[in-house]
Amino acid sequence: MSDTKPPQTTAKRPMKLSTSVTLMLCAVIGSVLLVVYALYFIQISNATRSGLKDTALAVARTLADDPTIKYGLTQPHSKDIIPPVATRVQERNDLLFVVVTDMNGIRYSHPQPGNIGSHFIGDDIFPALEGKENVSINHGVLAEALRVFTPVYNEQHKQIGVVAIGISLSKVDEQISKSRWSVLWTVLFSALFGSLGTWVLVRVLKRILFGFEPYEISALFEQRQAMLQSVKEGIIAVDREGRVTLINHAARKMLLSPDDFRLGKTVPPGPLVATLCEVLHTGTPIQDRQIISYGRLVLCNAVPIRINNQVIGAISTFRDKTEINLLTQRVDGMVNYVDALRERSHEFMNKLHVILGLLQLKHYDKLEEYILQTASNYQTEIG
Repeated sequence: MSDTKPPQTTAKRPMKLSTSVTLMLCAVIGSVLLVVYALYFIQISNATRSGLKDTALAVARTLADDPTIKYGLTQPHSKDIIPPVATRVQERNDLLFVVVTDMNGIRYSHPQPGNIGSHFIGDDIFPALEGKENVSINHGVLAEALRVFTPVYNEQHKQIGVVAIGISLSKVDEQISKSRWSVLWTVLFSALFGSLGTWVLVRVLKRILFGFEPYEISALFEQRQAMLQSVKEGIIAVDREGRVTLINHAARKMLLSPDDFRLGKTVPPGPLVATLCEVLHTGTPIQDRQIISYGRLVLCNAVPIRINNQVIGAISTFRDKTEINLLTQRVDGMVNYVDALRERSHEFMNKLHVILGLLQLKHYDKLEEYILQTASNYQTEIG
């Protein structure tokens, strides 16, 4: 029969504090930056579109107030007056088109001269023909564009035409893309700064925790608790304000009022408290001081707790001296017993020497008398 060993299971090692904190903060920072980037990008897109729309409206309103445009619309036979002005404005402002129409929607200008004289394409011109400015996205003869319409009025404030200006959507997207890069660089800088902050935070946490991992701290805590509860001495620790931060089972058993020594509660007045307060104020340890606490004679030791040379608390260990006295009495009794045995052993050896001497001298009658006297003395001592 072959020996079979049970399969060994290896416990999964917990994740390190630095790794868990880094992953958690990176996830939080990444999520926040992603949301910020999305919202910021939407705002940048809207702001860019709004800016281009306002620019196009400003150009359209300027053209609508231009005397040359008004004169060209009132002189139908002067077809060559408006196109040069429209072309110059289009090229100067990098627009897709600048179109001037009359009240029938007939073009007086167009980037493609062949379309001059034809009807404007798109229903979005109708509000402008009714005297209302209009902004829309539509597709005409040229590419799809952001189109702005502004009515043109003569000196008698009578509408005589419409100025239509178009900005290519690719131009709009290009402006948005430029703005997007500024947002992206901001997000990348924030991510870099957040990573640096995460690294500093991890280093500070490791320093505070003395380089221990969380699972190591929990193991040390359990070991400390087991050690404190296993010792026979009573142990009480207090903070700077005198609140109990630690108490073990032995201390609770020795105290007549253990409810007064709960964690987080201020220690009630008494000799034990006076000893702890003395250590808190002076920072000097106290060794083997006898005090009477709750009717018990207690042997107390107290030492201060320091961090960075500052007293942040005190800890006291104490033991009922009744038990110590009992042990002392037992030790004294054992010492007396040993002394008595040593004395008896010495006396017995002396008697053996006397008996040996009487035997060698052949004084048998005196030997008999000595043995009977010794036996009589022993019986008298036993009695």
